[in-house]
Amino acid sequence: MAGESVIVRGMAVGMAVGMAAPLLLAAAAAAAQQLAPLDVRTFGARPDGSNNAAALARAVDICARRGGCALNFPPAAAAGPAAVTTVYRTSSFALCSNLTLIVPPGVVLRGTEDDASNSDDTSWPTLPWLEYPSMPCNDCPYACGAGCGPVKRGWLYGQNVSNVTITGGGELHGGGRWWWCARDSHQTPRPKPLPNYCSSRNATNTLKDVCPPRMIHLVGARDIVMRNITFTNSVRYHLSTCRADAFSPARALAYSSLRNAFV
Repeated sequence: MAGESVIVRGMAVGMAVGMAAPLLLAAAAAAAQQLAPLDVRTFGARPDGSNNAAALARAVDICARRGGCALNFPPAAAAGPAAVTTVYRTSSFALCSNLTLIVPPGVVLRGTEDDASNSDDTSWPTLPWLEYPSMPCNDCPYACGAGCGPVKRGWLYGQNVSNVTITGGGELHGGGRWWWCARDSHQTPRPKPLPNYCSSRNATNTLKDVCPPRMIHLVGARDIVMRNITFTNSVRYHLSTCRADAFSPARALAYSSLRNAFV
């Protein structure tokens, strides 16, 4: 299945009075994505174990202001002939339209796995319900399994975005183990008994009455492509969509690889 794509397409609402302006905007966005990718290190991102959410927010903001761009997560220079895995850590950050994320081979974009990053509402926002501020997709009481809330925002979150690509041959690691160990005992699903690794994880917060995040959560999104990328260790679902019309469940299995999903 390597090299195949996941494509989420939605239906545009309403009709443009004139077609020239939308076509020009689309052409400009496409041109912006074709420019040389921006290095996330330019915005302060570092593969040193620190939380890069603020740096990535600055980078995405610049992309949005430009009408679109590509962001590259470059590998660290190896000190010798041995291959070195480069890991960029980040808590939740929001995507924008006309954005390409390039995670090359040997690079891992990984979710944060510490109390300070994951429990803090500034670093990782808690939403009243999963699709906030849009209307909920489910009318239900508090239930993590149904996707209600309060809930931590998706790790990679897109609200009403379009033309987003995630690619490059690298890995997206959701940092799921911290969340699996931190869950309050009344929440389900939860491993029983807890895995042995939980005793050594820095996960002291029980996240009482807060549902864990989706790995990638898209609300009202369209024209989303995920190609040549590996997804591992999601917190809860690798990909969750709401109001993304014409989404093919069969194509959702066409990732390069899915490993260690906790659903």
